[in-house]
Amino acid sequence: MGLFGFYFPSLLQTPTQGDQMQRLVMLQGRRGARQVRETAGLAKRVAELEKDAGFLALLLGAVLERLDRKGVVTKDDLRTEMAALDSLDGVEDGRLDIRILRGKATEKRSQPKAYVR
Repeated sequence: MGLFGFYFPSLLQTPTQGDQMQRLVMLQGRRGARQVRETAGLAKRVAELEKDAGFLALLLGAVLERLDRKGVVTKDDLRTEMAALDSLDGVEDGRLDIRILRGKATEKRSQPKAYVR
């Protein structure tokens, strides 16, 4: 131990402002690297969701076209039903809050509708 340490031991035991600043910079660097990894992961997930949404749109379109051609459900029937569902969430905007759709999927009916062909 030098004379400085002998006369000022408390200054050697506590980090200096420079040490604290260096530690903060290092921690911020780690945080920044983590954010870069998380952002890359989110971008990949968004791309996957967009691909899934495109596939589902294609699949739904094919099913609806087939049902219309077979006369099971017409496009006019679909438009009418879509308009009725669109207003369920209180906003007529051509969309439906997914929570409303989930609720409709789990609600119980007293009697099932008869299948009419």
